[in-house]
Amino acid sequence: FGRRFFCATPQSLPQYQTSPKKVVVGHGIDLAYWPQRPHTAADPYRLLVVHRLSKSKRLELIVQAMKLLDAAYTLDVYGVEAEAGYVADMKALAQTLQLQNRVIFHGTIPMTELPALYARHRLILNMASETIDKTMLEAMTAGCYPVTTKRTAEAIGIPEAPGEETPQAIAAFIETWKDRLPLSADAMYGIVAERHGLKALIEKMDHYIHPGQ
Repeated sequence: FGRRFFCATPQSLPQYQTSPKKVVVGHGIDLAYWPQRPHTAADPYRLLVVHRLSKSKRLELIVQAMKLLDAAYTLDVYGVEAEAGYVADMKALAQTLQLQNRVIFHGTIPMTELPALYARHRLILNMASETIDKTMLEAMTAGCYPVTTKRTAEAIGIPEAPGEETPQAIAAFIETWKDRLPLSADAMYGIVAERHGLKALIEKMDHYIHPGQ
């Protein structure tokens, strides 16, 4: 009975892929809750993952990349264990690669703690192939740069991403940007505000809702 179905990415609502009712509008980050925060990350070797822990997120690529990086690198993994079997496999992979002291699974934390968490890390890693996880946009408001696929980087509006979706390319990218980030904190916040903010989302939806289209 719906006239329009709004969704965040082209990969959302695949059952309506050919329907004119499907309208891709992106995310809507509430900048009142996510004002620009000082970037406090002092350790370039501390990496971050924040997303639902499921097979579609391809965390194995990141864990395997950790094996290729210097032993000084650590990875903080946060997220609900949506697929228990997959999470067990990832923990076993870290154990097999002797990364159990460098890849730390923290479970979930309250949303109120996320801003400070983002600000303490320079890079947030997310190799999901079919979506823009909101956590990447939230992290950008605190000056934390997303390491993601080329397609997702383009959809977000950031300039640099690993050349391939492989552990080797991910590790090389992290090393390349160890001492500096591709964008300043101000530039990252500007991208979120202009392209992914709640105000922009409402305007996109209003284009259809207000005229009753």
